[in-house]
Amino acid sequence: MARPSWDFPRSPAALRGLLATAAVHGATTAECLRGTGLDITVLDIDQLIRADQELAVARNLLVRLGDHPGLGVEAGLHYNLTSMGMLGYAMLSSRTVREAITVGIDYLALSSAFVRFDLAEADDQAVLTIDDSEIPADIRPFLVERDLASVLQVAFVSFSSVLPIESLSVALRLDAQRCARLTEYSGGLMRATPDAAVTRIRFARTLLDQPLSGADEETLRACLRQCESILDGRRRRSGLSAVVRARLLADPRAMPSIAGLAEELGLSQRTLRRRLIDEQTSYRALVDEVREGLAMELLTTTQLSIEQIAHRLGYSETAAFTHAFARWRGAPPGSFRR
Repeated sequence: MARPSWDFPRSPAALRGLLATAAVHGATTAECLRGTGLDITVLDIDQLIRADQELAVARNLLVRLGDHPGLGVEAGLHYNLTSMGMLGYAMLSSRTVREAITVGIDYLALSSAFVRFDLAEADDQAVLTIDDSEIPADIRPFLVERDLASVLQVAFVSFSSVLPIESLSVALRLDAQRCARLTEYSGGLMRATPDAAVTRIRFARTLLDQPLSGADEETLRACLRQCESILDGRRRRSGLSAVVRARLLADPRAMPSIAGLAEELGLSQRTLRRRLIDEQTSYRALVDEVREGLAMELLTTTQLSIEQIAHRLGYSETAAFTHAFARWRGAPPGSFRR
């Protein structure tokens, strides 16, 4: 069976939306995280999670509260372009709406979406098709509702100043009640048809050529380079390398020694080293890879100081982090941030 397109380490941004929604309805964080292997530190900005862990939290939420229409909308409204980190900045730096949508689709794996998108143009219409076929059936309606609400949040909030949206014609693979809640959120801009075979959002094609006020070609190129680097780092590993990488990401402040990790995995240090060599890497290389990727994300998407970032990555001294970053990127972190 093919690996789902969303099955890669991801930011906990959307997970925070699930937990915030749970809190509003009286469900605790502990209840939502039960059995997921996650704890309260998941709220830290520098900790990536697995997609299956987010699915488990969503299932816990629905068991606790029930899967009633509108709950997904509530969760989706906690998500916006800044939640998307570097991908959000790339979209905001795009020249037109068409380019922003294309960038979003190309690097969708950096978002928290479980649906897939495709943009097509015909005559005077643009059609955004939403594919939910990879989402497990038991949780599909809730996550489709959530991801669609996130899309509307981006369209109506992040781009509201430049998008003269008059109406959206939407065919939804959701029931009438869920359609009603999404329509309610849109303020009536959506004309939704429920129980469609495929979810599609139609709008005037002229909107695609609408220029964006934050367009900056140099910034866009820099953001896309970072998106490519982050995506490559998240996707490239498989086998034991992926297991080791996931363990390092679980707590960047306190990464285990190779001896400690080998003991956790039930392997000897020699066997761990040999198997990583067989996968053309090493424990040290994976540590550097994780720290470099997290450092770039934190430097470009947060206002944390260099000292704070060094601490989050497990360095006891800022100078050691600065030296390591210069080795990775050819310049100190301060210069990279500028």
